[in-house]
Amino acid sequence: MDTSLIFLDADFASKDELFETMSGWLLEHGYVNDTYQGALARRERQFPTGLKIPGHQLAIPHTDSECIERPGLVFIRPRKPLAFQEMCSGDPVDAEMIFILLVKNKSDQMPLLSGLMSRFNDRALMDRLSSEKKPEVIAELLKSCVKGDAVCLS
Repeated sequence: MDTSLIFLDADFASKDELFETMSGWLLEHGYVNDTYQGALARRERQFPTGLKIPGHQLAIPHTDSECIERPGLVFIRPRKPLAFQEMCSGDPVDAEMIFILLVKNKSDQMPLLSGLMSRFNDRALMDRLSSEKKPEVIAELLKSCVKGDAVCLS
């Protein structure tokens, strides 16, 4: 896990600003192509990625592999929670942690998602991710979120 993909206390006014800013950063650093931002926003409108778990609210935005140049997992802990919609219900979610999935190989998406989803129920892990101040510690914790070989993590 690359610590440059960890953004703590990031200041975003909205989900749209998050998508715009992060898309630009990811494009500049060779993780995505120029179709990424539009594809990410479209997919989030069609298939919301907010998630409420015990004690925390998250979002796991992602889009098609055609937009991805390099795989990775971006972890963002915004200064203030950002409004997303819950994946199944469409209810509001105030995401305090955002996990942007950068999946290059389509076949890796389900294993990564299921690995993350299974670990999201680990309250101690999620509490630690929500409060840890050191990016290198967060990187190690995130590695533990995916079972087996972390094929999608850089």
